[in-house]
Amino acid sequence: YYQRQTTLNISQAGINLALAELTANRTWRAGYTKLKTSEGTVTVSLSDVILGGSNAVKVASIGETDFGSSMSRRDTSIVHVRDGGWKPNSVRGLLSLIAAGAMNGNIELDGRNHDLVGNLIPGTGVPGIWSTNPVFSIGGSATVGGTTGGVDYSPKKTPDPGAIALGQMYAGGFPTTPDAVFSGAVTGLSLPDGALKAIAQSGFNGSQYVTDPSKLKYPLKGITYVELPVGGSNWNSSEVEGSGGLIVHNAASTAQIKNVKGTFKGLIVADDVVHYHGDLYGGIVVLGKVLGGNVFGNGNARLRYSDMAIRMATGEVQGAMPLDIVAWWE
Repeated sequence: YYQRQTTLNISQAGINLALAELTANRTWRAGYTKLKTSEGTVTVSLSDVILGGSNAVKVASIGETDFGSSMSRRDTSIVHVRDGGWKPNSVRGLLSLIAAGAMNGNIELDGRNHDLVGNLIPGTGVPGIWSTNPVFSIGGSATVGGTTGGVDYSPKKTPDPGAIALGQMYAGGFPTTPDAVFSGAVTGLSLPDGALKAIAQSGFNGSQYVTDPSKLKYPLKGITYVELPVGGSNWNSSEVEGSGGLIVHNAASTAQIKNVKGTFKGLIVADDVVHYHGDLYGGIVVLGKVLGGNVFGNGNARLRYSDMAIRMATGEVQGAMPLDIVAWWE
């Protein structure tokens, strides 16, 4: 009995050592090989798996006592912790919004799924535009492509019906805050209001919180939260070079990002977007019921949906929070 309990305790100690390492570094997968303890050894392995439809890390710990003798015993403990980010329910398209919209110029919205360098991942994308509003005008040389039901549609001036989804329903009402946008995934995670702002203010992994966009440091990374004054100036000639999650919001939901430039990889959530002229891998969610500018885009821009970039952005939130243990076996 003593040996059995001791061996189990060693395997549990390996789990707790690994969780401490993961808390400090979410990318750690090295584990331990026959790490010596007072009465035996422990071997710990880590692997990325899918559990319950979302990304997780499997931690397996094998405790061993009296190795090489007839009394040798092993006990295994396994834990799964949530990791790797998620796709929020509110990301229904490359561009998701509730306001009437328009674009022209030479802007391309491609809702087909891409990796972080533009390679196509067939059959796994979303509509280029998804809106609860039935109105979105496409003029000039602007094009829209996307995916519906696993079928990809390349960007066209007159989009295929499966490339765009207007007048849609959103059960329970479309999110009204950035925290609500990041919540509501298959993980069941629900962020309280102010969580993203708090992460940005903490500086976790390069996150930034500013009320004056000129004070931002580049490249953007982590969670970048730009809280513009209510009734104040908008973020004009905005530079969004970087990655992660970018929030442009205020209490009145009137924060506008305008004349956007730069290449961004991640998820942008803004009250209003006017003249997007940058490149994007990821997605954009616009919260405002009425857009303040004349068009979403009217120049040169190429926006590509990327599930990988979006999960990278939500992974920044996951990394700033305590580890979420979802299963434990002894």
